[in-house]
Amino acid sequence: MKNVLNRIQIIIFVIAYIGVLVLNTTGCSDSEDTKVHNWSISLESKNHVIDKRVGNIGFKFCLLNEDSIPSKIFKTDENIYFYLAIKNYSKEEIYIDEKSFSNDYFMVYNFETGVPIGKPYTGVFCYYIYSSKEIKISGNKTRAFILSWIMPFELDYSVPFYFNFEYDAPYSFPFCGYQDSLLKEDIYSCRFEMDLHYRVGGTTRDGYGFLKDGKEKRISDLFFEINFKVE
Repeated sequence: MKNVLNRIQIIIFVIAYIGVLVLNTTGCSDSEDTKVHNWSISLESKNHVIDKRVGNIGFKFCLLNEDSIPSKIFKTDENIYFYLAIKNYSKEEIYIDEKSFSNDYFMVYNFETGVPIGKPYTGVFCYYIYSSKEIKISGNKTRAFILSWIMPFELDYSVPFYFNFEYDAPYSFPFCGYQDSLLKEDIYSCRFEMDLHYRVGGTTRDGYGFLKDGKEKRISDLFFEINFKVE
């Protein structure tokens, strides 16, 4: 009789435990903000690219050399390019809110001391005063951001800046500015957090043709890190 009671208690416990799991799962089913995504690549790793997906949003981050090849080893006279791509896997267009773009993206630190060295830009939305401060990504499309550590070319200052930065510099928008000098010989870590705010769906558009309503979504606790060497 005692063994039968013990078995009944075990069965009741298992049923209750499964019930708790089901409740927790259904309670979070409408939220993508359920997990910390910590993505890091060491200097010794054979991998050069962080390529991950959270729900319908994909993220790709890497450092490129001057031949546009992902790398973690660079020369002291070589420019470094910081590549971040966000892919919309859904069929609906999405709009990334301006508060998603932190001033700490692509921050470079000294690997040994942890002292911040700088980032490949000086500000966000600096001179895009006549452009929408949202980033549109159409269904099944990717938006890439490519920033160089120093200016990759010399500007012709005899030509007035009459062009629209959002369309003539699509790979750096909304970031602006550069560093003044190349990185010195050392080991570094490029790391940053991302808290992605975006909207999907909607029917009302603003003067730029951007949808202004829709369902608000958020993917938080995203962390990217790539360790690299300049020699």
